[in-house]
Amino acid sequence: GLDPGPYSIRIYVEDETAISMKDASTDLLYMPDGKFAPATSLAASPNMLNFRLYYPDNQYMYLVPVTRTVPQKDSIVRYLVNTLSEGPKESMGLTGGSPIPFIPYIWVSGTISTLSLPAGDLGIYDDGSSVSMFAAESIKGTLRDNLGIEEVQVLVNRQAADTALHGMDISRPWNTEAGPQAYICLETETGKLVLAPARLEADSYEDAINQMFKAFKTGTVNETKSTNAIAFLPSDVTVLDYRISNKTITVDLSKDISKLYGERTDLANLSIEALMNSFTSLIDVDKVVLTANGTPIQFEDYDFSEPLARPIFINPER
Repeated sequence: GLDPGPYSIRIYVEDETAISMKDASTDLLYMPDGKFAPATSLAASPNMLNFRLYYPDNQYMYLVPVTRTVPQKDSIVRYLVNTLSEGPKESMGLTGGSPIPFIPYIWVSGTISTLSLPAGDLGIYDDGSSVSMFAAESIKGTLRDNLGIEEVQVLVNRQAADTALHGMDISRPWNTEAGPQAYICLETETGKLVLAPARLEADSYEDAINQMFKAFKTGTVNETKSTNAIAFLPSDVTVLDYRISNKTITVDLSKDISKLYGERTDLANLSIEALMNSFTSLIDVDKVVLTANGTPIQFEDYDFSEPLARPIFINPER
């Protein structure tokens, strides 16, 4: 069968006397049957918390943010770390088990979190660079998105140390700033479609936006593509113009992306969420306006006649 992604179909006519038809071509986007769970399928509930937890995909190429709804409890910092350590639900098709080592001590002061790792061997988190790196990124992303943490100071046995986690530098606090990211579509081991941020190596707004749309259309980021990455935007969707003012980015597209997927409204939600999360990862961008040939896009709960912040939730755990 065909792999998901963009294709070009060309029809050639060899005998014009036999059929009245000129050569024709068209582009199409083949998507897998797996469903995407929109952020709007979740709502805040009394006495419940919605944690955004970061788990590695099964190839250890991307961290996938997952929204888990849990009962409200005290000691939110410890509760958050313990919840992350439970690992993702098997149904999500991500790497199972805890993405982070046991953290016996963690506390927060303002926007700085200090955590202490146990002394001695940390098992798999000391054995390989990928697992160690993803552990660090999982901790940073989860603390940043849920608690607004800007720096993470790592100790060993509650003492300052130079290295931990397979030789990672912990002599200075880790900055949690992620920089510009393209939210790409991944198909997990259980066939679910999820969004995952991929850090961009960009030196300007224009460069970042160009790289984002390349990722949306091809699944390729920084010249690398995971076999799980799915191109979700047709190749003929282009950015006609963009402008940034008062921390709002207005992006004018050549097509209304909410109307590209027919009955697959989950894919329309996926494309809108991907663009909103990607654009708000840019420096000094908090809100987004999406238009198609100058007309604000309107789809379900999204009305871009006014600037919108990125969705609160992402990839509801199911």
